[in-house]
Amino acid sequence: MVTDLPMTWIETEDGSLTLKDLETGELYHNRAGAVTEALHNYVEPAEPVQLLAMGARLSVCDACFGLGYNSWVLLSYLACVPDIEGTVAITGLEWSASVIAALPEVLKQPMFDRVSQALGRTAAFGRISFKLTELLTVELELLQVDLRAALPELTADFDLVFHDPFSARKMPELWTVDLFKQYFRLLLAKQGRLLTYSAAAAVRGGLSEAGFSIWRTAAVGGKAGGTMACVPGRQPAASSFPLTSDEQSILFSRRGVPYRDPGLVCTRSGIWQARAQEQALRHP
Repeated sequence: MVTDLPMTWIETEDGSLTLKDLETGELYHNRAGAVTEALHNYVEPAEPVQLLAMGARLSVCDACFGLGYNSWVLLSYLACVPDIEGTVAITGLEWSASVIAALPEVLKQPMFDRVSQALGRTAAFGRISFKLTELLTVELELLQVDLRAALPELTADFDLVFHDPFSARKMPELWTVDLFKQYFRLLLAKQGRLLTYSAAAAVRGGLSEAGFSIWRTAAVGGKAGGTMACVPGRQPAASSFPLTSDEQSILFSRRGVPYRDPGLVCTRSGIWQARAQEQALRHP
């Protein structure tokens, strides 16, 4: 298990709190807003209301759960939909105990009043079931795990994957085609979707090689927009957009060469080196 490092609270532009990670120097969320990013990059293109209407159970894998914004915004969003019913099952995967320990601070924010009241106690690693509304049940399981070790062991079929690690520039081991193939396996039975904030060519190239069709989601702040990856048979969300011709061509350029991690055990430096060697063999 990686040793936890100190972190610093930052207020984002929409007023919601996030953390700055001192190892990578990156914020956990877009400066435009932690809630804003979760809503536009993850929740809205997930179309959770439509998915619940199609079946009584919505199953979500929230990978690199962090401060939980993607899940908390999803639940807050659903709590405001009249007469929506069923079960939302969330599997949160997070390695850092200190980040999970910061969840009470996040849930104190007014925008999460309904979730925190329904939750009834501090979220922690483990499993909990609670009623979000009279008609909507939540099954939340937070697992303290290394993502690369955990994904091959998962056997559940998911409707959605929220993939939200630090950037591929900092942590390429969490953005490899080999990891994406595990997501493809977990989403295939339900013809699910993967959502991520990243629009990097190497990320989209890896998702495409793993079998997904690739779409762009709405821009948040100064970023060009995130990525929706769909398994065969799943249509993209109404709020997503086809890749531009330039974005498509980049996937076949050196920039689109994916990160690779056979066996999900390679070192960070090894992943960077292997990609550089593969890029050298590809035309610009």
